[in-house]
Amino acid sequence: MSHSLDLSKAAPTPCLLPAMSLAYSSYQVLTHPYTYAGALLVGESSELRAAISGWLGGYYAPDGGAIDEARVAVTAGVAESTLAAILGRFTDPVYTRAVWVVVPAEVEWLKGIAGDAGLDRKLRTLPEGSNGEGIDVEMFESGLREEEYWAHSARGAGPIFKEGDRYPKIYKSILYLQPTFKNPTGSTIPLPIRKRLVELAREYDVLIVAEEDFDFLRWGEGGVESPIPRLCDIDRVTMNEPGGFGNAISCGSFSRVIAPGCRVGWIEGSSRFVKEFGKTGSDHGRNSTTASKLMEAIIRNLLSTGILQSHLSEVLIPVYQKRHSTVVSAVATSLAPLGVNLITDTSRTSGGWFLWMQLPNYCDASFLKCLEKDYNVILACGSEFGVGLEDFVRICFAWESEEALAEALGRISKCLGDFRAKTPVSGSG
Repeated sequence: MSHSLDLSKAAPTPCLLPAMSLAYSSYQVLTHPYTYAGALLVGESSELRAAISGWLGGYYAPDGGAIDEARVAVTAGVAESTLAAILGRFTDPVYTRAVWVVVPAEVEWLKGIAGDAGLDRKLRTLPEGSNGEGIDVEMFESGLREEEYWAHSARGAGPIFKEGDRYPKIYKSILYLQPTFKNPTGSTIPLPIRKRLVELAREYDVLIVAEEDFDFLRWGEGGVESPIPRLCDIDRVTMNEPGGFGNAISCGSFSRVIAPGCRVGWIEGSSRFVKEFGKTGSDHGRNSTTASKLMEAIIRNLLSTGILQSHLSEVLIPVYQKRHSTVVSAVATSLAPLGVNLITDTSRTSGGWFLWMQLPNYCDASFLKCLEKDYNVILACGSEFGVGLEDFVRICFAWESEEALAEALGRISKCLGDFRAKTPVSGSG
């Protein structure tokens, strides 16, 4: 049988990794007398923070104006460690009502992090909703109201374990989500829902933690498109308490837009929140929880020279757009007639890495096994992202080439056709 095609692997094709750009930036950093010492010694991350704030401000052009570097902290670029730091610093195992997450999603890692913070029994899930909203905001509001009722009935008025000057802000709830091109469904939360989420967060003292790596991988019919205002941007311009902690932060990682091995990321929020976040762990007071000062310096060079911006606009976005179009077209022409339903809304702006599909009802649990064994195509089963999702599959178009994706979709079509031919027609005797 022909070679295996993996549409489940969530990583970029090796040819898309900017190895030469990284080599150039590394050379620039390590041969310049004014940069190599800062890259090889432990210290403040202010230069990278300034570069990130300028990059974010130029990309998002937020209504609140330029992004001050005091709103940005450098992280290790891993969502798990960032969220763990947030839960450790801004929640109390008794006072905090719930940690909310939108499903379908990979939630096993979140369970462990919530457990470490004493919140394992307070993890709550929310569906995306049925109207392209990306989150069921009515269910979220109802859940917040219910949690608040029980909190007043059974618990005290303030934090129990984390109080005083060391913990100046403890939130009642945390909402973790991917508002743009979410894994695995590719859904995006529209602007009106984002505004409503910020209103609810302020009313119920919720911190929204928005993972927004894929915001930089978006395109429309004309190529690169302007992004939707982020939740932290909305929070910033509507904040009632100047100098407060705020109710929404944005976090991202260069592991998505450069390479998975570039474990450097950032968070953006109010300057007061970021200052408190910077007191987390061993990097106390540095506004940085990253593990590599050298990688920080290399990424700062990529940003300041415009190399990263060019890599996004000239390499990643055109390639991903073509691959996305190839898959969507093949689904429409070859899979839809066989009963496959493309759930991801591709009528508006597209982007990210993922498409979400529902298999026809004649497919059972053996279909994906047959597809992998007999046709050498691997898909991510919906059961990896939640209970009751066995009929769904996720396609990632980041790993395989455009030609390989077309070949894979052809094999899937053939497997579906063979599978349907072997399936007894319902009601036949």
